[in-house]
Amino acid sequence: MRVAHQQKVAFLLLAGGCFLFCGSRFLPVSGTASVPADPHQPTTVRPSQKVNAKPVAEDPINRALNNMATFDFVDTPLKDVVAQISSDHAIPVKLDIVAIEDAGFDKDLPITGRGNGQQLRSAIKLLFMDYDFTATIKHNTLLLTTREAINNNPEKYMTTELYDITDLQGYDTDDLIMNIQEMIDPQSWLDTNGGPGAIHELYSEKKIVLVVSHTSNHHHDIVEFLDKLRAIENSN
Repeated sequence: MRVAHQQKVAFLLLAGGCFLFCGSRFLPVSGTASVPADPHQPTTVRPSQKVNAKPVAEDPINRALNNMATFDFVDTPLKDVVAQISSDHAIPVKLDIVAIEDAGFDKDLPITGRGNGQQLRSAIKLLFMDYDFTATIKHNTLLLTTREAINNNPEKYMTTELYDITDLQGYDTDDLIMNIQEMIDPQSWLDTNGGPGAIHELYSEKKIVLVVSHTSNHHHDIVEFLDKLRAIENSN
């Protein structure tokens, strides 16, 4: 299933004169290239291939996740926790109730935890760590689901993003991919630990692009990781 998903992504990316929808971005694509038999091997893009990975403004949910969390829950039912986070931060938050119940829990699960002035993104991770819940953005909604659900049905929960790393000339691409897989949730990558996430590179004469399929949280962490590398390069 995952191989078929990756071949589909590669086909969409390389189709002439089309647009690849990646999360909240439309990326114009032109030119042609061949899809490798192994979708996790690098794909050589012909010179006519153009990928516009210009950053776009963050969507409202990502902006809210960067704000400070102020919640203070004591044995609060899960459904009320989700409702309060939604109300406090003015974003849609929804329970993936099927996934939650498949994990042996229900909407009345008592939750205890404090925001402690952390970013909401980090506070949510800590709040649900003991239950192996995770929050991801799907269809303009913050969806609280489980890692198991994502592992079992990655196409439902993950999006594909392009990251132009042409400017990071000081880093070997294979080493960069390895560092991403080692530093950002190592258990979640298909190549290294059989997880749902996938990453590979695309080449043209002028561009080097990472193609990453993963959840919104992992995409956020990759953006931060690459931005830190750029800051280091710019300071030298």
